[in-house]
Amino acid sequence: MYEEESRHINWGNVIKKGLLILLGVIIVLLIIWLVIKLNKNAADNKVKENNDSNVNDTTNLDQDFYSAEFIENYRYFHDTVKEFFLIGTLPENNKSITYTLKDLIAKGIILPFGENNQACDQDKSYVTVTNTNGKYEMSTNLVCNGSIAKTTEELGCNQLCPGNNCTTIPGEDNKTEEVTDYEKVTEYLHKQSYTTTETSYSCKNGYTLVKQGNSATCVRKVKSVKSTFNGFDYYCPEGTIKTGSGSSTKCLMKNATSVAAQVENSYSCPAGYIMTGTGNNTKCIKQSSQTVEASYTVEYTCPAGYTKVGSGNNTTCQKGGKTTVAAQKSTTYSCSSGTLSGKNCVSSGSYTTNATAHYSYYCPKGGNLSGSVCRVSTAARYITTKTNQGRTYNGCSLVGTFVPANCSGSSCYQTNYRYYCKGSSYTYNASKSLSYYSCSSGKVSGSKCVHSSSSTTAAKATTKYSCSQGTLSGTSCIIDNTEVVSPTMSKKYSCPANYKISGDKCVMASSDIVDATVSQKYSCPAGYQLNGTACYQENSSYVNPNRVTNTKACPDGYSKLDANYCVKYTTTTIEPTTSSKKVTKDRYQWSTSYVLEGWVNTGKTRQSQVASSK
Repeated sequence: MYEEESRHINWGNVIKKGLLILLGVIIVLLIIWLVIKLNKNAADNKVKENNDSNVNDTTNLDQDFYSAEFIENYRYFHDTVKEFFLIGTLPENNKSITYTLKDLIAKGIILPFGENNQACDQDKSYVTVTNTNGKYEMSTNLVCNGSIAKTTEELGCNQLCPGNNCTTIPGEDNKTEEVTDYEKVTEYLHKQSYTTTETSYSCKNGYTLVKQGNSATCVRKVKSVKSTFNGFDYYCPEGTIKTGSGSSTKCLMKNATSVAAQVENSYSCPAGYIMTGTGNNTKCIKQSSQTVEASYTVEYTCPAGYTKVGSGNNTTCQKGGKTTVAAQKSTTYSCSSGTLSGKNCVSSGSYTTNATAHYSYYCPKGGNLSGSVCRVSTAARYITTKTNQGRTYNGCSLVGTFVPANCSGSSCYQTNYRYYCKGSSYTYNASKSLSYYSCSSGKVSGSKCVHSSSSTTAAKATTKYSCSQGTLSGTSCIIDNTEVVSPTMSKKYSCPANYKISGDKCVMASSDIVDATVSQKYSCPAGYQLNGTACYQENSSYVNPNRVTNTKACPDGYSKLDANYCVKYTTTTIEPTTSSKKVTKDRYQWSTSYVLEGWVNTGKTRQSQVASSK
């Protein structure tokens, strides 16, 4: 007993070994950071190559860095699988073991996770451990939402054996190796309750929550795509004649049957001239300033099929006359009491009984209904601390370590510890609400069942006559089909000698005479179509035109996506909705002292090893 009391801890050895372990962890984290950086640069180069070649690949097109959420996912994935292999089955000598993310989730080793509400690729994400003559190497590959991170590291004895207490070298037929002696001490688990404030963030529909350190933002990214299509252009091959336009374009063979187009001449005069003569003798005579009112006579004409009635201003155009047809007979029925049903009057009465009430149960707080009880399961979560609290902390299990994101300088060397907290559940009584009433007989009316009884008598009949057209006269309809329209009134003007008519004026002509301007209009007989001054038969030989897509440039703010589309990304950020609440939590601490001031001994103990003072 005196010999045990005389032993003391060699703190020099403990500090040296602790520094070696810390240096190993820092080297591993630097390797992970370098691999992530290299993969990021490779992804950036790939994006640049895709943009140069107009390839429609959207992987990492809208970012040139890894998101904080992806880095956190990678650390969780890497640290969890590493912890699993440090305490789990390792491959035999010169063999490998590979697990995909899907395998790890199925085994319960890791929980499903994702990025931007999209699950990580469970088939392309994997971990492989290879044993080469007793030397273990772990490779990880994580693919989430288009981002990829890969690392490879060696798993040596210092990592495979807790506390550096290695007595065997894996893969070397259990050869032994002398190491530092350790002695066992008893540690006691103490608990302390404390109050803290938890802040939660939420975004409205269409926005994604992005956390960066102690802040959060709601981000919505909208992708707009516009087509560059601007219709088609049509071209005819050599040896053909283009007719029509657009989708109606036809290519007519030049040897098709043709005739000369018919020409119709039209004449016009410059302003201030009066047209005179016809045909090739049409001339333009300049107007003089001397004018007189033209005299005219009024003529009234009626459309075809109408007869002129009256004269002068009382002239009308009429056709048709009056006809007589039988009126339409209809009979209606009425009741002095009761309700009309066909030709009968139905008097009805009723009595009521109580209806049967039906109820339904629901969970207003989002629980899962089970009979009349609601069950709520709380989700598993993770907590982190900058100080190692042991294998468990606050009732949660240690799953690995990581370095804070976006660190710089000496802060990169501070390790954070990650703990996994299992979920729990609770129940409460479901709410009860009235669903509906039902009746075994009768009709439901509120909470009553209405039962009816009735009696029938003949209804009173009333006969009426009506006309769909015309006017009723007794049992006949007089239809007046006479149509009256106004006649067309035209004025016929005349001028005295040496005057020319110009509208409603008579203008004296001068000696200034010029030729009228001739314009020609070409037309084809039936069965022919015009092309220039020739008419080609419509049933002639045709060939299909060449159709070429006509494209337009991208609108302002858009960039070329591919040969057919332009794209624009619009990012909108808003502040999230925050809510805070005070919660009481428990923290735990292992100590070789049975009593700690301010802490409660939980009664749980464990055996730990410390370097022997021998």
